[in-house]
Amino acid sequence: MTEIGARTPLQQVGMICAQLESAVAAAMELTRARDDAIRKALSFGYPTADVARAAGLSPMRIYQIRDGK
Repeated sequence: MTEIGARTPLQQVGMICAQLESAVAAAMELTRARDDAIRKALSFGYPTADVARAAGLSPMRIYQIRDGK
């Protein structure tokens, strides 16, 4: 993960923050992809309960994603 051996504390802060920024961007991209897949599954007629179970989310959250919230 993060090698912090011979770096100064300020270098560590910068390196860790850069990694965090990258991880957050990746998480946002994956969230968009998940939401697109959820909307596609719903448009294909899959029941909300099945989509919720597959996504590990509540049916209420599936409705929110469907509605763009």
